[in-house]
Amino acid sequence: MGVVYRLSCPVKNYDWGSVGALSQLLGLPGGGEPEAELWIGAHPSAPSLATDTVGCCVALDKLVEADPLLVDGAPGGAGRRLPLLKVLAADRPLSLQVHPDAARAARRFAQQWPGYQDPWHKPEMIYALEPVEVLCGFVAAARAAERLAGLGVAGLAGLVDVLGRGDEVAGIRRAMRWLLTLAPGHAADLVTDVVAAARVTADPAYATVVELAAWHPRDPGVIVALLLNRLTLAPGEAMYVAPNTVHSYLRGVGVEVMAPSDNVLRAGLTSKRVDVAELLEATDYSPRPPRLVTPSRVGVEQIFAPDVDDFGLSVICCPSTAAHAWHDRRPRTVLCLHGSFTLTIDHTATSLNQGDAVFIGAGTTVARLDGAGTLISAAPRATAFQAEYSNSPVRW
Repeated sequence: MGVVYRLSCPVKNYDWGSVGALSQLLGLPGGGEPEAELWIGAHPSAPSLATDTVGCCVALDKLVEADPLLVDGAPGGAGRRLPLLKVLAADRPLSLQVHPDAARAARRFAQQWPGYQDPWHKPEMIYALEPVEVLCGFVAAARAAERLAGLGVAGLAGLVDVLGRGDEVAGIRRAMRWLLTLAPGHAADLVTDVVAAARVTADPAYATVVELAAWHPRDPGVIVALLLNRLTLAPGEAMYVAPNTVHSYLRGVGVEVMAPSDNVLRAGLTSKRVDVAELLEATDYSPRPPRLVTPSRVGVEQIFAPDVDDFGLSVICCPSTAAHAWHDRRPRTVLCLHGSFTLTIDHTATSLNQGDAVFIGAGTTVARLDGAGTLISAAPRATAFQAEYSNSPVRW
């Protein structure tokens, strides 16, 4: 037994968004303003609107609140939440940010702390549709010190010294605090000196500084970028971002899937509210490379499943007409990126063309897809349900 709802999904028009990229990708009319994110899910700050087979329309968060079985799949379920699926189109850098872990989110939300929209953590993963430029996590302290010293800027000598003293993690923590708590005038002057030095330095590691300063010429987050890993995700690659990880997406078009939270702590590179003190307290300062997720494959489906219960991402790519079936009981949201498919559940067929999205309620034992094109789908991790999905383990 299963149920399917067509979804109408909101677009967020943040200033860093791309004019027309989402409209072009999804075959929708554009409005001439920056289109940053398409939200597909049940988060109450921007829920999709769900329409059933007889034309009744309701916000998806209200739908699953009224009928928890749509997400839990069985009476007495674990109170599961539907992952939040987004399509992101960035023409300029997003804020330097951290998503808090579960314990901090619950505590701060109960305290009504500014910036905490809900009591949930927010692990996330991004899957590149086009090349996506990212900053994510810290490089080794010695590498950061080498980058800073290589600029030859006298004002950075104290920062280089901070990175080189004692424990590596403590050094990175001190360096972040040093930069993000500079007096505004001092920060602006230092960014100006750093950018001037970066422009005449051949090392490509400094290109990020020049790029960020074009948008935020007085922000110490420009210099923080030299402490971070920079990575270009090629189309088809995916990266997991754990809670408490400093990151920023610089440009590109991709699919994000995440726990359904809107908790964001910002330190800079933004016109939005920042909370430097809270971000500094929440951040994990351990240096490590970005975590790429290698998919497993079941027929025409690639399954990206990082080691969190909150979500997994499926990508179905059929260059020619093919058939595929989902045999698990998970609730899922589905978006057709291009092409045309027919989704059949309990002998009821639903057409999916470019830009169409649907929600499939939990308990659907077999959902058959026929067609050609590309579909993406978000669902809770398979092991959270009785009928486990037969995929191989994630390889980090």
